[in-house]
Amino acid sequence: MARSYAAQSIIFVLIQGIFLQGIINNLAHGGGFVGGYAAARLLDPLKPERVDHIVIALVCLGASMLAVVVSFITGIQILRAQ
Repeated sequence: MARSYAAQSIIFVLIQGIFLQGIINNLAHGGGFVGGYAAARLLDPLKPERVDHIVIALVCLGASMLAVVVSFITGIQILRAQ
């Protein structure tokens, strides 16, 4: 079921990227796909949870929060420059 959902999501994002160029950042979606795939391979839910899984998850959470903050600051700087 999860594999079917993931395949549908990938197809939907690819279609959006083709038809909404300039609105949808294709590189960001590609990076998200690669990062999500890497995280899923590292944090395989079928393996027993270990301490390193928690550490990796916290690092990913911190990186995500940092990306949101940097994106927000960059957006404000772009708006001020206009």
